[in-house]
Amino acid sequence: MLMLKKRYNPDIMWISDDVLTINKRWTHEFVREVIARNAQHPYECLSRVDLVNREILTGLRETGCFRVWYGAESGSQKVLESMRKGTTVDQVREAARITQELGMQAGFFILLGYPDETTSDIRETINFLKETRPDVVGTSVAFPIKGTEFYERVENRIIPNENWSSRNQNKLLFKGKFPRLYYWFAARWLVKEVNVDKMWRMPKRPYMRIVVESAKAVVARAGVALVDAASFWRKHPKKLVPSRRHA
Repeated sequence: MLMLKKRYNPDIMWISDDVLTINKRWTHEFVREVIARNAQHPYECLSRVDLVNREILTGLRETGCFRVWYGAESGSQKVLESMRKGTTVDQVREAARITQELGMQAGFFILLGYPDETTSDIRETINFLKETRPDVVGTSVAFPIKGTEFYERVENRIIPNENWSSRNQNKLLFKGKFPRLYYWFAARWLVKEVNVDKMWRMPKRPYMRIVVESAKAVVARAGVALVDAASFWRKHPKKLVPSRRHA
């Protein structure tokens, strides 16, 4: 950090360690060393909501951290338990609150398309984002990585002939509860609706933009509903046949 600061003086740095605060003792040593060497510089990092507290977050802020990204994944506790994430929506809420209270930004990574997720769960996630108001939100569609429990769970549903070297994080790579189009709409529904909520809270509301984004959110939500209904009828074709009444 000190070398980068002196040689390049970048606007910001990104520490890409998956969980910067995974070791509490190391985190405190990191904070002490950065301050002792005057290496503080604006940076963002990733952590877990169950591996931060006010003391640790205060230390990160003092080293220059301006944003902490958390793998919130979902606003539905049911989905988090299905993932075996080991965290709760209450922990996500608390971590975001303390992070913002200390003057840093809270970023959430949201994962769509986990096998047990329903449209109702996505609605819960949207409502949760409106409530917790993270500063930034990143969305992606769940994709299995070899060697993980998730991969083993969906291995027999992996879509063949996919180019994994150029995979897109918003592309479904296994046969999930819904087709790819569903998640294309779902991601847009979530982003648009959360953005509209954020714009309504601005001191000077951009009404024209709110109208446009609200319309896009409605279209995306309708797309989710239509694909959801089409998937249901494909799986239950007999329900399309009207019953016959005998005299």
